[in-house]
Amino acid sequence: MKPGLSLLHQLDSGGRTSFLSTPPARKFRYNPDYSTMLPSPPAQLLSYFVLTLALLAAPLLHATTLGRIDVTCTVCSAKSEQTVIGSTNAFGAPDLDLRPPEMQRSTMTFWVQECPSCGYCADDLSQPRPEAAAVVKSTAYQAQLKNPQFPPQANRFLCSMLVADKAGLREPAIRSAQYAAWTCDDANKPAEAKLARAAALERLRKLKSAGKSIYDQKGTDAVLLADLARRSGDFVAAVASAREGLALAPAAIVAAVLELEIRLAEQKDAQCHTLAELPDPAPAKAE
Repeated sequence: MKPGLSLLHQLDSGGRTSFLSTPPARKFRYNPDYSTMLPSPPAQLLSYFVLTLALLAAPLLHATTLGRIDVTCTVCSAKSEQTVIGSTNAFGAPDLDLRPPEMQRSTMTFWVQECPSCGYCADDLSQPRPEAAAVVKSTAYQAQLKNPQFPPQANRFLCSMLVADKAGLREPAIRSAQYAAWTCDDANKPAEAKLARAAALERLRKLKSAGKSIYDQKGTDAVLLADLARRSGDFVAAVASAREGLALAPAAIVAAVLELEIRLAEQKDAQCHTLAELPDPAPAKAE
């Protein structure tokens, strides 16, 4: 899900999503090894035709397609082969923090790249960020990259967060911390997930204090604040954030999520929940 998309775009009448969502897929070229083994140009052309058909058919077959591209690191100029997402889909209800359902949910390993030479981590190694080289060389960055407490994928996201911090890119920093938390959830590392959520919370609160937001839709940042706090076990902060969001008089779907966050926090429930758990909307009154 693109962070700017509203909750209204997340749901159909059955509480399901069915579209390509965050992080955005990047263009890639297929580089099949077997193409060099074909005996003749016509056969080679046929192989590209088959690959093109596979790409076109993938959305219809609800498949995730991946490609390999050569990327030049903007920090050290080393070249490496990276896997990128060509297409994917999301069927089902997102989590309350808008983590997408499958199949997109399982593409998270490709949301961040790591340079095998210098260790620079970013969603796209070829895109320069201010002072990235200095950050990558720092003790804090290198310690995080090699931190055995966290899954390697979470370390990559947290390193990407550090780079975004230095560049003043608040939203990417928040997202990277959130993705690290999801990675720790999947690895059954609750303590590390809590640390990653704390990092996301800290940055999101600073963003709020600066009068800015991640989402365009009124009250949706409050949903994220409430869910991050609730999943971290800070139920008082979760209720407070949700009530602040309700005070903004958001759209009905956002208000319903905020009310659910309050109920869960009051029950001291720190578990993952999805938008499918929202109550059915009241039927429209007859004229």
